[in-house]
Amino acid sequence: MRSTFPPALAAFALVAGVARAEQIDVKPGLWETSMVMRREGATPSLPPMPDLSQLTPEQRAQVEKMMALHRGDEKPMVERSCITAAQLAKWDEFWKDESDSDCARKMLESSSRHAKMSMTCHGGEMTGTMDLKAESRERMTGAMRMVHRVPEGERTTQAEMTSRWLGADCGDVKPEPE
Repeated sequence: MRSTFPPALAAFALVAGVARAEQIDVKPGLWETSMVMRREGATPSLPPMPDLSQLTPEQRAQVEKMMALHRGDEKPMVERSCITAAQLAKWDEFWKDESDSDCARKMLESSSRHAKMSMTCHGGEMTGTMDLKAESRERMTGAMRMVHRVPEGERTTQAEMTSRWLGADCGDVKPEPE
């Protein structure tokens, strides 16, 4: 699952799914998102670590980023994304893919400035809530809380996100194909 949406929008789009949400009122263009994740509880078993020396520098950076995300490092992850007007028009469908088809989504609130929803996946193995606010057309904030039940116990992941619009010109940051 890949997305050029700011992670706050992408995470919201991931859980928005079924109910058609009102279009979020933000500007298209270059966005910068900072996200901090915290994890508590049981750690699920991980697959064996790949030999990073065999990867390209870009692949290695991506693997290291995903490892930090999995560990729940409390260091902010910062990412820039190019969002088009067409992507904003269908923002609540942008991150849908076949891998999350076992998830039931419920839109609790939806407006051009605020969205709140819940999600249950894999028969209750994973549940969560997401709250997203467009503070202005150039700033978004969000909070997410997910509980994942694994054989080792429960693991809670919380994320706080802040996105800011940098400008209409995305420069060398390209949007993903639609």
